[in-house]
Parts: sequence; C-alpha cells; structure tokens
Amino acid sequence: MNNNELLSKTVSFLRLPLIIGVVLIHSRIGTSYIAEEGFPIYTAISHIISNILARVAVPCFFIFSGYFFFRNGGEFTLEAYKNKLLKRSRTVLLPYILWNMAVMAMFLLSEPFTKGLVLESRKLVSDYSLREFLQAFWNLNDGFPICYQLWFIRNLMVIMILSPLVYLALRGMKQYFILIIGALWLAGWNTKIDAINSTTLLFFSVGAYFGITKHNFVVSAKRLLQPAAIIYIILCVADTYFLTESWHWYINRAAIPAGIITAIGLSALFAENNKYKVVPHLAGIGFFMYAFHGMPLTLTTKLAFRYFGPQSDMDILGLYFLCPLIVLSIGFTLYYLIARYLPRLMSLITGGR
Repeated sequence: MNNNELLSKTVSFLRLPLIIGVVLIHSRIGTSYIAEEGFPIYTAISHIISNILARVAVPCFFIFSGYFFFRNGGEFTLEAYKNKLLKRSRTVLLPYILWNMAVMAMFLLSEPFTKGLVLESRKLVSDYSLREFLQAFWNLNDGFPICYQLWFIRNLMVIMILSPLVYLALRGMKQYFILIIGALWLAGWNTKIDAINSTTLLFFSVGAYFGITKHNFVVSAKRLLQPAAIIYIILCVADTYFLTESWHWYINRAAIPAGIITAIGLSALFAENNKYKVVPHLAGIGFFMYAFHGMPLTLTTKLAFRYFGPQSDMDILGLYFLCPLIVLSIGFTLYYLIARYLPRLMSLITGGR
C-alpha cells in the first residue's frame, strides 16, 4: 500500500482502541470510593492502564483532528475556513448538542429513582435555571459540560474556530511554535479558559503542522518506532516506580509523546503487514461509544460499590475491569440496534460517521 493508504488504514484502526482507552481513563476508581494506599496492587495496575497507557488517546485524537483539518496544505483561505467549519457543524457541533441534551434528559428522567446515587454533589436538572441549562452545554461541572467526556469536542470546536491563528503561528514559526508550546505543556502550563488548555493547543497544532507541511505523520511514527518504544517502556516503569513522589507527574507527561509514536508506529507496522482488517463503520462505533459511556459508567460503578461492597485488592481490581466491560457491551448492543432500526438517528448522533 502507498503512504496515504497506510495513514488512512492506521487512523481508522486506531479510533476504536483509543476510544476504549478513554473509557478506561474514566473507569479508574478514585479516592471518592477507596483510600488508594490500602490497595497497592489495584493502584499500580490501574495507574499503568488508565494513567499511562490510555493517556495517549486524547492527544492522538487532537493530532488526527489537526491533521485532517489542514491536510490539503497550501494557503488557508477564508473560503476554505468557512467550508471546513460548515462541514464540522454537522459532524461535530450537532452531535455535541444532541448528546448533551440526551444526557440532560436521562438525568431528568432518572432523578426520582437515583437521588443520592448519581448526582449527590450536583443540582438536580429539574431545578435548573435558564442560565444553568445553557451552562450544561459548556462548563456546568468543574469546567465540563453535562456529558462530561464531550469536553474534548467542545475544545476541538473552539480550537477549530481559532485555527487561523494556529495556521499563522505555524507558518511564521514552523516547528519552533510546537517546541515552545510543548515545553510549556510539559512544565504544566495552562490557560485560564475552560475550552482551551495546553493539551488541546499542542496536539492539535502537531497534527496541523503535519497537514500544512504535507508530511505523513504515520510514516514518521513508523520510522521512529524502535527508539520511541524503548523510551516509552523506560518512562512507564519510572512513572510507576516513583508513583508516590510528587514530581512523578512530569515523568507521566514526558511518556505521552513517546506513547503516541509507539501506538501509531505499531499500528502502522501491523497495517503494512496486513495483520488486521478495518471493520466497516468503525468511526461511527467509536464515536457512539465515546459519547455514550460517561453516565452509564458512573452509574454502573456506583451501583457496583453499593451492592458488592468490595474489600480487597482483587475485589476492586475485578470491578475496575468489569464495570467498563458491562458498559462497552451495552454500548455495542445499542449501537447495532439503533444503526439497524433507526439508521437516520444514528447518522445524526454520530455526525454521519
């Protein structure tokens, strides 16, 4: 296959595993349920999976988005900008609105039965003012929309609106813009704006750079796979070993770029050797699972702790794997049912993917 086919097949394959990575990030059972120091085996394993391996997922999606937004390279005209935003109003904005409305409706309908179980620290939807209703689509809860995992979509929409500034910065400063933002990101710098953080800016810009310069990032990742994988393994071990140190966070961040290259490079290698086939509608399945999993996962975890009362490392580790498995199974079933019997609805809520 040629390089463009390799890129397309690699990105198509990666979408679903990366979405599962996002689910696993949200599956980690935190201090609101347990005192982690009392469960060292669970803490170490869940940290490796949710806080190290799965953390490459969101940056990868920003890279893909930045690349495909600018993949034609050349001059970034006003007409091209308008067309790109218009296209994404259906593929990004409309599903964002529909899923937040759906979650709001689910909370509203379930409140009489789940008071104190799901929203114990949040105001009931039935008591929302008009302002709170509107805030639910943006930053109702600690900077997140009511469908909390859609913060990525919100940030993506904002950075796409600001894409002319990204284009000018990359045209003027080239790779130095990436290096400056990357250094600030590694140091923990962030903006004070809910919808623009350093992760959004950095990794969208990385993808945009490859798109503007017409470089194939999959080919680059495949070329760097061996050294990146070695560095990634070393940093993962160091991050886990120094988990109790306050500065281990910097090791965790440093591992993410190496993890991104490793994930993309390995997938490209498998694709090149025909080790897998891309499943039809994979993008639609992935987006549905991403938008669906948040509220069901929260509810499943709370119910599991309420009725099973786990006491040991193995109990909690079992729930850590079982809860997302249940939610993913329900999500896949719902996807196929809706896609089969209500295909137009599925097209709307997945942005035509």
